[in-house]
Amino acid sequence: MEETAGCPGPRPVACLSACLAAEHRLGGRPSQGEQERVVYVVAALEGQPVAWCDSYYPADWASGTATARPERIRGGAYALIEDPEGPIRRQIARSVDDLVARMPMHEEAVELGLPPGVPVVRVLRTVFDSDDLPVEVQDSVVAADRHEFRHEEQMRE
Repeated sequence: MEETAGCPGPRPVACLSACLAAEHRLGGRPSQGEQERVVYVVAALEGQPVAWCDSYYPADWASGTATARPERIRGGAYALIEDPEGPIRRQIARSVDDLVARMPMHEEAVELGLPPGVPVVRVLRTVFDSDDLPVEVQDSVVAADRHEFRHEEQMRE
């Protein structure tokens, strides 16, 4: 899978709701601006766009780190977050995904190259550290005809 990373400015599609959802999940209130919008990624498979993703991190520790810049992070954001010698030093423990299937907005259909009638799935993932504090919110819109999802639940310990 190829990814094009950058920060070309806010997406015109659902940006306000994405920012509000991220702030809420990171513990901030919209008026405080306590979230940090970082990387906008368009993922492609065999040259065809399959998803776009915005990542948000708590501004109180993300500001001034590589998570606040649009460039790729060597080893990925989680490696930076968990690096015991790095600026953040948190251990990622779990994530919660909320998935909503819906028809795409016009801009989403155009950017993802969707033919008429193909739905999208919005995946809102909140990643938590070992203290159960949110460390990242990913807001993705994915082409439903180009993704498979798997849910696993342990029923007994």
